[in-house]
Amino acid sequence: QPFVLYVGRMDPGKGVYSLLVDHERYRREGGGADLVFAGPGVSPPNLPPWARHLGAVSRQDREDLLAGAVALAMPSVNESYSLVLAEAWQAQLPTLGTGRGAVVAGQTARSGGGLLYLDAASYARQLRRLESDPELRADLGATGHRWTQTQTPAAYADRWQELIETVRAQARSAR
Repeated sequence: QPFVLYVGRMDPGKGVYSLLVDHERYRREGGGADLVFAGPGVSPPNLPPWARHLGAVSRQDREDLLAGAVALAMPSVNESYSLVLAEAWQAQLPTLGTGRGAVVAGQTARSGGGLLYLDAASYARQLRRLESDPELRADLGATGHRWTQTQTPAAYADRWQELIETVRAQARSAR
């Protein structure tokens, strides 16, 4: 059974309830993918049969879930940097993130590794695109993967060193 994956705390501040509502609309409109929550916390009450909360999972289970999902959903508008988005892209999994949060929207745009949604209607529309187009999923996953390769500590250090050298050169030429 195809599924969309959410990884993180089961916390209203992370957008899990809005994700459930958005996914419900997608299902009402004929979408076939289930919704799987993986992370610590209390499960939302009365989960429908197409939604499951696995609780906290092992590293291996998490990797297996990332490998088997249609997409990773990121409904949080309160992220400062989403490690789980980067983790999904490292696994070449496309993401479906909320465009209502500047950080998720920016990270998704810079990576090229996923699609954005603004409300339940656009969530359903974007998820149907991902579900029906394996080539799109593969392209987004590969693009996101390439982006994560530029986000290593060594790559950051190189960019900082480049910036320092540029500032030094400008300071010398200004003398």
